[in-house]
Amino acid sequence: ALTVTDKALMPADEIEVKDGYKVDNTGSVDAYIRVTVTKYWAEGEDKTTKLAAGNIELGLNSADWIKAEKLFEGNSDETEVYYYKYPVPAGQSTSELLETIGIPADLTNEYAGMNVHLEAVADGVQFAGADAAALNASGILASWGVVAELDENGNLVSVTE
Repeated sequence: ALTVTDKALMPADEIEVKDGYKVDNTGSVDAYIRVTVTKYWAEGEDKTTKLAAGNIELGLNSADWIKAEKLFEGNSDETEVYYYKYPVPAGQSTSELLETIGIPADLTNEYAGMNVHLEAVADGVQFAGADAAALNASGILASWGVVAELDENGNLVSVTE
């Protein structure tokens, strides 16, 4: 879990994230990295589904990360999936995923005293090399079930769920 600050978030606040989920490739092969973030409101440590997870606004480091484009909108805003644009060499790390967390200005008093919880899970798919675009894309499709558009260097241009 990510601890941002002990500061109370007020409506319309946006706070900077410290240690906003950097992923280490601890494997022996270069890999594409994705992070699935689950966000929800809690009373203390107890999750509540009465409050909208969509009111937790995650500010992405969009220079290096892509949020998956959803073809079909589910009825939950709890889960967001992000993909690092560049294959990460074995032993190296991504940049940080999140820059800010915010909440909208129009939040009602029912959110008072609630805690924001974020949980992140990272996983990888082997990178077969910049000259193996079709193999990389099919590996991503087989492992993650998403369609990836790659540039000539094997970097992700877009991801569609």
